[in-house]
Amino acid sequence: MLDRFTTALRIGATVLLVGCVVLVAIVALPSLAGGANSYVVLSESMEPTLTPGDAIVVRSAPPSAVEEGDVITYRAPGSVDDADQDRITHRVVEKRQTESGVAYRTKGDANDRPDPTLVPHERVVGAVWFHVPAVGRLVLFAQRPLGLVVLLIGPGVLLLASGLRQLATAVDGEPSGD
Repeated sequence: MLDRFTTALRIGATVLLVGCVVLVAIVALPSLAGGANSYVVLSESMEPTLTPGDAIVVRSAPPSAVEEGDVITYRAPGSVDDADQDRITHRVVEKRQTESGVAYRTKGDANDRPDPTLVPHERVVGAVWFHVPAVGRLVLFAQRPLGLVVLLIGPGVLLLASGLRQLATAVDGEPSGD
């Protein structure tokens, strides 16, 4: 009975550990594969295309590559360059040449009207390359104290306990069951 429980704990810890590795890979992969960054969708403005909790991966796009219908992520007016919460992801509904360069009229798919201000290309972080549904929920959960315990500390403690059990069994001279 104890062996089944230990096996279940090992499997659970392994699944959680693999899940954490996958989350890290999704966040780290964009820079390794040519993407600019990854973000978690927080609002419903792009439903049904993107829903809250989806993870999106964006890659840089020159003005010539951004067309009407593309989904872009950009820094909100007045935002600090490194503040991820000030990113907006909306669809380009119009591309214009202005005195200061290319700018876009954007609109959330779920919104009735286009956004009130044009987005100059300098504020564009990138075009959405791909998205992974619901994975962002785990990312948001992992950023909370309970998520840190459940996804990182918990599996580590379980793996340590399993190792200590194997060590204690080996010292006692009993077979470890492996």
